[in-house]
Amino acid sequence: MVWAKAFGGPNDDDLQAITIRDDRVFIAGAFTGGVEFQGMVFTSSIMNLCVLELSTDGELRWGYTIPSKVAQVAGTIRVAADYRIFLAAASLANPKIDAELYSLSPDRQTLSARPLPTALYNGNVNVSLQGIVLDGTGGIVVGGYFADTVDFGGGPRTANGSQDGFAAAYTATLDYRWSTLVGGPGYDDISGIALLSADHAVVGGGFRGTMQVFHGVGYYNMAYGLAIDNDNTVGVGAFSNVTNPGGHFLASTGGMDGFVVKWSGWPP
Repeated sequence: MVWAKAFGGPNDDDLQAITIRDDRVFIAGAFTGGVEFQGMVFTSSIMNLCVLELSTDGELRWGYTIPSKVAQVAGTIRVAADYRIFLAAASLANPKIDAELYSLSPDRQTLSARPLPTALYNGNVNVSLQGIVLDGTGGIVVGGYFADTVDFGGGPRTANGSQDGFAAAYTATLDYRWSTLVGGPGYDDISGIALLSADHAVVGGGFRGTMQVFHGVGYYNMAYGLAIDNDNTVGVGAFSNVTNPGGHFLASTGGMDGFVVKWSGWPP
């Protein structure tokens, strides 16, 4: 072990997301009450988000609290080349769970927010942000899933079935650019997203029912994560029975198996 640090106070606290840019370590988490960490004090009456920057030897460089009227937990964190921070969060507005995007300016003086609420109060996850990718021009593309109706910024969008996947693009300050839905009559989602270029996103996810996006014979076919290798796409996921992720059949040896696949350019 090189080093280890504890972050916490008398209540439940955790650190949930991490990314590294150059020699800087960026961490997002949530805390309740008071937490003292390397001489800096964080305070909140409910579970609020915090962002930490550490040096690569574990020393705190700065910290930031994101205030909210409802409890929140951190999701994905990404840091642009100019050190602007993007953070996806879940808002625990009992009895529903919605999502919120944050953008913290490079000088740490301006926090932009993009709430993604729905009207449903059913105790379920109504909007979930599963991934953030930097688009190379200062903005981001996000992916996830939602139920009912949500406004990503360009007007209300309604799911085709019980749950649809979505991808949406925003500027550095979270102004809306575009959004698209992926879904049929059942439960569908986007859980992995990557960019081939600023104008071309690759998404992966899962579905129930009928949707011509991934070839498989079985109860479960799911793409969890995607990454770009030069002009190629690499994906990981899980499947049951038999799947064909593009010209090569894979057979499960148990109830559910994992897969990794590399496509030339776009997935088929």
